[in-house]
Amino acid sequence: MELFVEFCIKFIIYKEVSIVEFRGTRWYKCDLHLHTPASKCFKDRDVTPQQWVQRAIDQGLDCVAVTDHNTGGWIDLIKEEAQDKRLVVIPGVEITCSDAKVHLLVLFDVDKGKIEIEDFLISIGINRNDFSKETAYSNLSIQQVTEEALKKHAVVIPAHIDEFNSISNVAYAIREKFLEADGINAVQVVHKEFVSPSGLTNSEVLALLIQYYGKTISEDSRKDWKSTVALAVEKNKAILTFSDNPHSEGMSEHGLWGIGNRYTWIKMNENVSLESLRQALLVPKFRIRNDFDSKNSPYKIPDQWIESIKIWNTEITNSIRPLLVEFSPQLTTIIGGRGTGKSSLFRFLRGAFNRTADIRELEDILREHSDFFKLKDARDKRGILKNDSLIEVIFIRNNSRYKVSAKEFNRGQFKTTIEEWSSETGNFEKIDQNGFIDFFKFDIFSQKQIYEIAQTPNALRNRIDSSIEDYGTLSESLSATKHKYFEQSAKIRTILQKTASRKKLETELTDNEKQISSYKESGIEHLYSEINIHNNDQRIIDKVNKEMEHQKTLLLEFYSNMMKFDYHTLIIDFSEQSKEELTYFTEDLFGKIRAVQFELEKIGKNLENIVDEFNKNIKSSEFQKQYIEAKFLFDQRKQELQYKGVNDLLNIEKLHSDGVAKKEELSKLLELEAEFEKEVAKKEQLKYDYLLIRKQITGMRQNFVREYLNTESVKLEIKPFRDKESLKAQFRSIIQRESGFEEDVDKLVDYCFNGNIENKLVDLRTHFQELRNGTAKGQIFGGRFQTLINNLSESQIDEIDLLYPEDDMQVFYKPNKQSPFKPLSNASAGQKTSAILTFILSYGNNPILLDQPEDDLDNHLIYELIVKRLRKSKEHRQIIIITHNANIPVNGDAEFVVALDPELRTVDLLHCGAIEELEINKEICEVMEGGEDAFQLRSKRYRID
Repeated sequence: MELFVEFCIKFIIYKEVSIVEFRGTRWYKCDLHLHTPASKCFKDRDVTPQQWVQRAIDQGLDCVAVTDHNTGGWIDLIKEEAQDKRLVVIPGVEITCSDAKVHLLVLFDVDKGKIEIEDFLISIGINRNDFSKETAYSNLSIQQVTEEALKKHAVVIPAHIDEFNSISNVAYAIREKFLEADGINAVQVVHKEFVSPSGLTNSEVLALLIQYYGKTISEDSRKDWKSTVALAVEKNKAILTFSDNPHSEGMSEHGLWGIGNRYTWIKMNENVSLESLRQALLVPKFRIRNDFDSKNSPYKIPDQWIESIKIWNTEITNSIRPLLVEFSPQLTTIIGGRGTGKSSLFRFLRGAFNRTADIRELEDILREHSDFFKLKDARDKRGILKNDSLIEVIFIRNNSRYKVSAKEFNRGQFKTTIEEWSSETGNFEKIDQNGFIDFFKFDIFSQKQIYEIAQTPNALRNRIDSSIEDYGTLSESLSATKHKYFEQSAKIRTILQKTASRKKLETELTDNEKQISSYKESGIEHLYSEINIHNNDQRIIDKVNKEMEHQKTLLLEFYSNMMKFDYHTLIIDFSEQSKEELTYFTEDLFGKIRAVQFELEKIGKNLENIVDEFNKNIKSSEFQKQYIEAKFLFDQRKQELQYKGVNDLLNIEKLHSDGVAKKEELSKLLELEAEFEKEVAKKEQLKYDYLLIRKQITGMRQNFVREYLNTESVKLEIKPFRDKESLKAQFRSIIQRESGFEEDVDKLVDYCFNGNIENKLVDLRTHFQELRNGTAKGQIFGGRFQTLINNLSESQIDEIDLLYPEDDMQVFYKPNKQSPFKPLSNASAGQKTSAILTFILSYGNNPILLDQPEDDLDNHLIYELIVKRLRKSKEHRQIIIITHNANIPVNGDAEFVVALDPELRTVDLLHCGAIEELEINKEICEVMEGGEDAFQLRSKRYRID
């Protein structure tokens, strides 16, 4: 334990000054069948270890095995040259066995060397004098050589089984027995045509082999090679492809040219060991990709992942040194017995980023988190933080490394800082963090959260919507259309209110005209009509002048803005390389713009002169003379009548002005009436558009589910507009009644869902309108509810017009492979949880943190629904999972395992590493299997070998 603590402290110091590779298993480009000049058949004898190693590096290899013929002569030289370079060297040897001359690759651990290889060669009967000779061989059979190798804890790989000097040379029964033996977990294959169907005939394959080797190949050889590969595939052996580094294409002699021309991607621990290779060969489906399948690395690191969390000075962590927990960008499992504080790590992460929005409506879960992530309360003993606690999270985003720190805790408040790693300074540098923390996205789910979602599968709808790329745009369009519909309804109501006064206005206008006609006898009405004609013309002239003044103002503003702007500020940042040429072009442009400015100034003055000339023409016009004369005669006649005692003639002007106003108002009302049908049509179109967008959202959801979420064990069906609870909640929101009228609301829901929902909603709206108009036939609802409907506002009726229930999410699952899909509503709590968890894992690229999701699940469900999905999801997103079920780290093939110490009162690490590491292996067995004895007993009872 002390050594582990010392390592962690050293690692903490190292990480402050350097960016290190991620923890856990990763993919290595491997060529594990390579020769050096130590083999007599290596053509260029002058090749140096430096050249050999450099060639491997140039070929992009991460790991090589030196497997010379019957010798370990160059192993130490290659290892020494590769030291401090990014190349792992596995010591090995290519053995020739018995009279059949079968070649086997025997690989030893990375700390072994020439001595161990030579001791092994002597142990299988190869004399020292025959070392490095291709013709040397052991008199032992392939089975006996393998047994001796396994005693040395080596890995044995039958070499090029579809080629010369392979196990194809021995009898089929011997081959079959050999491939079933313990310790034979992989074979080297040369020809793709024997591994996967190529569509070629046997004769075509034979022709390819003859061309490949440049010599005659017998049909019997082809058959033997093919049957041997088929046998290896049948036995689920890892199919490996290596180069056997030929000197040049088609040559049997070895050389630099062939190094890395063939390779296999192998997933091994960050510190490569023979055990990590052995573990990879045991699960080829997950850890082996030969060059038939993949030319590029099988894995791409996600854009976002959490590298580590470091916690200082809290109530539940060590007070002397920080707790550092690191994570793989793929699958990290956190294990430990009850009470080791596994869930605390997630609470620290959630708290540091203040991510509580997803649990805001889950009161118990939110309260648990709030009680945890706060300053220690001396009275009720809750809270784990101190004033000087510090939480640091290293987060990788788009290949940049950030440090998010939470500190200075005080009464529910704390300070968050964000720093970015600078390769120039070798330190973290503070950045402008306004809203930046929101760019670090990850999801946290506890078993309780998943259970809550499982109880209401429609809660999946929000997760689906947030995952659909164009949903936000469509949702905004839906809201905008709804708003436009309400505006259009209000506009139509305004038209109806205004046009309702038309009759009254027509009557008033008739009265006005009668009053005016009574003055005709006086002769003044004729004079006033003339003045009115001239007044109307003058109003038009005034409008022309006003518009021209407006145009002059716009032109002046435009001209003024052009004169104020300094165009040279645009070109100060031209690069020195192109500045001279581009400046010439832009100066030419600015010169022409200045000419335009000059022209604009002239146009402004001309416009002013033109307007002045227009007004002068009006003043000297015949119109102006007639206007003055008519006004004089009207005023003279009015004075004469007043002198005679006719005083009510003063009303003539008011009557005329009122008449003009009423005519204009009536004209506008008639225009409104003419537009009414068009406005109603616009409203109906908006309602149609709203429904169309809702259907588009449904289609989006259905397409998303088909593409990403449906699996062989779980499927989701989306029923358009069939969520009853949604309809009920929306309707209660419209009528502003959270409770009450239960019977009537239930009747309303049943009425709408008894048939085609769209048609039934139309019928419901019609019925409501008839209730309000007093024309309803029949009674669906109670009297109080009808009164409620009658008293709804027009805006509430508008909302009912756009009332559509949400889509219903129906989840189906398979209890086992043989059974048909069954509704999740009929499932147990564990089955519901596993089905929902499958969906949660099925889509998304952001890191996902799962806290003991397997609670209440049986092992069958964990494996069939959870583990399989974990293995697929971790290829494109980071998964960190707290678990106490061995299925998850073992069958999920976790890249990194963090084991917490059960012996301490604080949260602390016991071990961390890959599954193949002995301490991790033991801890999984101890914590999750009840100990080795219990595991062995179960194995015997289940007859597991």
